[in-house]
Amino acid sequence: MARILIAIVIGVLWPLSLNKIPLVNVDGSYKSVVNRYFLIFSTIGASSALVGINTVGTVGAILWSIACVYVALVYFLNFLGQKTYAPIEIAAFLSPAFVAFGSFWLIASNAEIGILDFGPTIILLTVAHFHATGGCLMVLASLNGRLRKSRFNGFICALILIGIPCTALGITIGGRSDGIGATPTIIAAALLAISQIIGIGTYPIVRRILVICSSLSLLIAMGLAFAYSLQHYGVQTNLSIDEMVNWHASFNVFGFIGLGLISFYAFENKNLS
Repeated sequence: MARILIAIVIGVLWPLSLNKIPLVNVDGSYKSVVNRYFLIFSTIGASSALVGINTVGTVGAILWSIACVYVALVYFLNFLGQKTYAPIEIAAFLSPAFVAFGSFWLIASNAEIGILDFGPTIILLTVAHFHATGGCLMVLASLNGRLRKSRFNGFICALILIGIPCTALGITIGGRSDGIGATPTIIAAALLAISQIIGIGTYPIVRRILVICSSLSLLIAMGLAFAYSLQHYGVQTNLSIDEMVNWHASFNVFGFIGLGLISFYAFENKNLS
C-alpha cells in the first residue's frame, strides 16, 4: 500500500502541486517546470517506487533523484532572485528541496541501503513523508496563504517549515522525541485545515465542498498522527504502522492533497503567483 501511495504522489500529485508554483522569469512572466521532461522523470520515479527492491527500481530512483535535485536548485536560485523572506513564499520555493531529500531515501529503499539504524519500513515511509508532507503539504499551505495573505497563514507556513525537519529529527532520535518532533507539523496541519475552512465564504458551492472535505481529511489524518504519537507516552491507541499507512496516509493523499488540488485546478484559471 505504501508504495502505491508513493507512486501516486510522485507521478501525479507532486507534478500537479509544482505546476501551481511557477518560476519567475527575468521579465516578470511565469514559467512552469512541469514540462514533458519533468513528467518523464516523475513517471520513472513513480514506476521505481512500484518496482521496489531491484536494479531497475534503484536506477529509476536515481534518475528521479537527479531530476529532483535539479528542480530544487532551480527553485532555490529563483527564490534568491525574488529577495523575499515571507514564510508563504519560502514554503513555496523550498518545497522541491524536501522532495529531493525524500528521493534519496527512495534510492536507499530500492537499493536496500541501510540508513542509521532504520529498518526498511521506516526508510520507505520517510520517502512518503517528504514527498507528500514535505512537498505537497507545503505547496498547498503556500497556495492558501497566497489566496489570503495574513500573519496567521504566514505563521502556518513557518510552522510547517520548522515542523517537517523536527518530525524527521524526532524519528531519528526515537522514543518520546518521535512524538515531540511531530507536534509542530500536526499543529500546523490542523491550523491549515481551519484556515482553509474559514476562507470558503466567497467560493462556489462545489469548491466549498471540495475544500471542506480536503480540510476534514487533513484533520482526520493529523488526529490519527496525534493518536499514534501518544503511544510514545504510554497511551495505548493500538495503531500499527500498517494501519497508519492505510488510513493516515490515504486520508492525506486522496483526501487532503487530492481534493485540495482539484479545488485549485477546477476553480483557478492560472497559477497563483
